[in-house]
Amino acid sequence: MPDPTEIDVSQLLIDYNAKFASTGTVLFRDELIHQTLAVLIGKNKPNTILVCPAGVGKTKIVEDLAFRFANDDPLIPDKLKGYTIYELPLQNIVSDSGLVGDLEKKVKAVVAFIADPKEKAILFIDEIHQLTTSSASSVYQKIAQILKPALARGEIKCIGATTTQE
Repeated sequence: MPDPTEIDVSQLLIDYNAKFASTGTVLFRDELIHQTLAVLIGKNKPNTILVCPAGVGKTKIVEDLAFRFANDDPLIPDKLKGYTIYELPLQNIVSDSGLVGDLEKKVKAVVAFIADPKEKAILFIDEIHQLTTSSASSVYQKIAQILKPALARGEIKCIGATTTQE
């Protein structure tokens, strides 16, 4: 089995800066974008969660941020210049993780990548409630157990999105 440094995280993550570099900004969301950026520049816990009803544009906010990062928008604080937002689709971690330890190695590789200051990376997890609810499957609970220490210690910057119903 490969160690976490041998796992190609580019196969697990989606580079939002590249994907949304030419989409344009979202109108009338400046206050929410400013609040999100303010949390991300924090030193101790640079993690934010967007909680809104379904269909109001939580993911679109993150796409807008990625557009702004990719295009060196003046709205981006100096402390966040050069950062890239990477989405972690949870199914990418779970798929092909049949052997004991494969899941953990994938998650640890993602954490190592996002935590590396040279990468200047921000993790985005859509439908983050899958990791945080008491009814989450044991697989998702395992992912949460590995992510939690890095989040709690402020080693990684993360944006989560979920609905008020979840």
